Amino acid sequence: SILLSTSGSTGSPKCVRLSNANLASNAQSIATYLEITESDRGVVSLPVHYSYGLSIVNSHLWAGATLLLTDKSMIEPEFWAFCREHQATSFGGVPHSYELLARIDFAEKAPSSLRYFTQAGGRLDKPLIERFAHIAADHGWRFFVMYGQTEASPRIAWLPPALTLTHLGSIGVAIPGGHLSVQDDDGHPLPTGTQGELVYEGPNVMMGYALTTADLALGQGSTQ
Repeated sequence: SILLSTSGSTGSPKCVRLSNANLASNAQSIATYLEITESDRGVVSLPVHYSYGLSIVNSHLWAGATLLLTDKSMIEPEFWAFCREHQATSFGGVPHSYELLARIDFAEKAPSSLRYFTQAGGRLDKPLIERFAHIAADHGWRFFVMYGQTEASPRIAWLPPALTLTHLGSIGVAIPGGHLSVQDDDGHPLPTGTQGELVYEGPNVMMGYALTTADLALGQGSTQ
């Protein structure tokens, strides 16, 4: 259905092959745990060719919600004026977004309609997680720290807001329909508290990588 470029942890650019089923399952999962409804009005301030930005679009469309599109930065007064004018209920940001937000009093600028805000796209420093979790709690909002990869369409895990302060730095629990486990080098499950490889399984896992045009003809789970 779509090819999204990623370098992952290797630094070697490649394309992730995602099917309609991959995208639809992840959109439904995200809409489920964020409790997105037709009344929501989510701001899309991230590029939609970026998997996180695209997931905001897809999850809102899945729920029949409204999308608010802007190219303004979160630190610009025009961004918050836009949010207030259109009664935004949510926005999402990467770690750099929250580093910028820490420089302004966004709680004062945020619209009264705000319901929640999300963070993904890399690890956010614990002090910033704690800071924004407290801001959210003080204003009746919810702050969702999430973990994902483009290869998973892209969401893998989310940390329930009620656990944010007691589990700082945790990626949380698997998204609805997904499964997380810790395994040894042979693929065997390890007991709780044992260090190993984190393995995610779910219908949102990519079809495989595409390094050349020939790879576009490969089926599910095939990689040359």
